[in-house]
Amino acid sequence: MPDEQPATRDERLRLALQRVVLLRETGPKSAAWHRARVATIWRLHRLLAAERDRASDARTA
Repeated sequence: MPDEQPATRDERLRLALQRVVLLRETGPKSAAWHRARVATIWRLHRLLAAERDRASDARTA
């Protein structure tokens, strides 16, 4: 059974965030790698918030 692609940008961002969070257990253990991982997590949080704001604006317009 082929993997289904998430339908919305919000779903894709959530999936990406979930994957990055899980990398803590399987990724490299260097401090630089963890800093980059945390920066990516925060960037994805900001993108999710922006997506939520866009969706909210679209509903009110």
